[in-house]
Amino acid sequence: MIDEKYINEAVDIRKEYLKSMTIVVEKENTINTYRDELIVLMDQMDEYMKSNSVDPTILNSRLIDLEQSMNRIQNEIRPMNDKIDVLKKRSNKLYSIIRENYPDISDEEIRNEIEPRIVGLEQEIFQPKK
Repeated sequence: MIDEKYINEAVDIRKEYLKSMTIVVEKENTINTYRDELIVLMDQMDEYMKSNSVDPTILNSRLIDLEQSMNRIQNEIRPMNDKIDVLKKRSNKLYSIIRENYPDISDEEIRNEIEPRIVGLEQEIFQPKK
């Protein structure tokens, strides 16, 4: 019912999304390490601020460390978020095109046509290469 080019586009979008998610999973440990670093730095800052003597040089150094740690987390996450945003826009555009070209079919019918083609992609993408 739905033209093959639209179904293939849906499959491509799903594949790219799943590949992006594998990158998220791969970077999860790195991000968690940076997050843990950030928590330690924040705790140290709290302790330091509670102490009676606050050396501006040390305070500035800790703030720089804190900012660098936050930047590392942002730098790991930003490209993934950007990619997912692009995929979401592509997906929405594809949906609009399908609705425009096939106004008489329901969302369920669209899903029933596309879903069989994307089922199993998770296993294909997430399975280790042999």
